[in-house]
Amino acid sequence: MNTWLLRFDISPRVVLADREQAVTVKSLDSSYPFFDRVEYLVTVIRTDGWKYVKGKELTAGGRDLFTEYKIHPKDGVITFTHNFTGEGEWEIKINYAEDQKPLVERSVNRWSVGKNRWINGFSFRMYSLKSDLYSKRPYKGDLHVHTIESDGYESPQFVAAQYRKYGYDFIAITDHYYMQSSVDAVNALKDIDSGLKIFAGEEVHPIAAGGIFHVVNFNGKKSVNELYNSNPEKAKAEIENIAKSIDEIDQTDRLELAYFKWIFDKIRDGGGIAIYPHAFWQVGYGYHVRPYISDKIIRGKMCDAYEVFGGMSKRDNREMAEYAAELRADGIDLPMVASSDSHSTRAHGYLHFDDVWTMVFAKDKEDIPSAILNGDTVVVDNFNESDKIAHGKLRLVKYANFLIEQYYEFHDELCSATGQALIRYVLNDKSQKDLVERLDNERKVFDEKFFGK
Repeated sequence: MNTWLLRFDISPRVVLADREQAVTVKSLDSSYPFFDRVEYLVTVIRTDGWKYVKGKELTAGGRDLFTEYKIHPKDGVITFTHNFTGEGEWEIKINYAEDQKPLVERSVNRWSVGKNRWINGFSFRMYSLKSDLYSKRPYKGDLHVHTIESDGYESPQFVAAQYRKYGYDFIAITDHYYMQSSVDAVNALKDIDSGLKIFAGEEVHPIAAGGIFHVVNFNGKKSVNELYNSNPEKAKAEIENIAKSIDEIDQTDRLELAYFKWIFDKIRDGGGIAIYPHAFWQVGYGYHVRPYISDKIIRGKMCDAYEVFGGMSKRDNREMAEYAAELRADGIDLPMVASSDSHSTRAHGYLHFDDVWTMVFAKDKEDIPSAILNGDTVVVDNFNESDKIAHGKLRLVKYANFLIEQYYEFHDELCSATGQALIRYVLNDKSQKDLVERLDNERKVFDEKFFGK
């Protein structure tokens, strides 16, 4: 974390492109105070928008990288206004104007030998967005999560609290064969505003058809597992009828695809999003589902979205990343998600927890399902917490990289405090409710300043 920036209140960090925007910077710590009588140099740099200076073309030192403003603070606050043209990232540097250093030395009035350390500047990053993306917020989520109600290790409400502690804004609990655990988690936290949105879900398996059928039902209003098990003979008849319409030579392939299509269709009928998970998962002696079948499902857009990363080894996930790149190159624009398929929230990386996650750009948390269907997502490889890797559409990835470096560490630290109190709340200490909501309000204030609204 860039702890230096903890010393400043900077607002906003994300701005609407192609208009003038006022930015305020206030020092919160005596290590770098702003003096009203001192003139400061604010340098605004567009990281990808430079031009070459005439006479110095094509030399790195000849680039015209910046716009400069000389500003006197007012009541210890620096305010500058700039037209942030186009969409992209900006570097902002603040330092004392060169001829102001003697004033600074007199103002700080510190040990003479150490004066130079008081005149070093600092910098921070900003991002300008076109109006369509500026109207949305980033939400960190996991759409494939298990609890003790299937083959996980903790209760639904404890899992939810742990996810908040790790900075997640939304999750879907998707236990095998069972939707009720996700409903129980929603109900357990319905009376507290923790900032975590829990979506109903399940992992769908037609039990009698064997174990190869894994499909995530995200935000469904009805359980497809229950639908199948309540009348398996009717379901099988429907599936066999679907198989007749599939253009495949091999009868087994037709039936396998028909089972998947039946599940996808029933999820959609129940208001859910049908997500095809861990397509390149190797278990036992080979792929869980043959890549040939997975390719038919994904290229044929039988599902609504697919997991680029999720619940697999690093090798499996890397194969999926290359497969996703091939799909995009071939013009297959199917929404992508990354879901951990976690079975415990004990620690990062334990049974897949926090290995991968999805960044969704949505107007609010209620809009997350629509944003996923619209493809407004970036998938994040978090196997190495210090080197997160974003994948997806370049425009969104560039913005996501800025957010990973400049936003999420601060956001997640605030969520960690909320999550710790939320854990005590779900373990029956209801007196924590006020603390949880006060702590999450701190996160809301930070978000409002960062995004300028």
